[in-house]
Amino acid sequence: MASDNGKPPAPEGLTQESRDLWAGLCADLEAVKAGATTAEVDLVVLEQVLRARDRLQEVSTKLDADGVTVTGSKDQVRPHPLLSVERALRAEVVAGLKQLGLTGRSDYRLRVDASGRIIRSQR
Repeated sequence: MASDNGKPPAPEGLTQESRDLWAGLCADLEAVKAGATTAEVDLVVLEQVLRARDRLQEVSTKLDADGVTVTGSKDQVRPHPLLSVERALRAEVVAGLKQLGLTGRSDYRLRVDASGRIIRSQR
């Protein structure tokens, strides 16, 4: 079902910030696909990315409040257990964006040309 702007509506349960990102990311998906209709599977992946982003925001807020260390059972200083969750969620968001082709150009590599200038070349 499309919304008034022709884009699919944001899924229920996303934060307002992620709902605000939805339409723009759908437009980005369409641009990456050169104007072709966005596949349903891409919308599912995008939804998962935004849900992971929402969880990441919650975890980051909790880490901001608690700090990055906690006191262990024997009064030792330990890394906060949510640091690994934060890292995993960041990786999940990046992987999803890469899968959708929304991370910018990754099909080039830097090389030095004959004049010593650094240029981009296609892989």
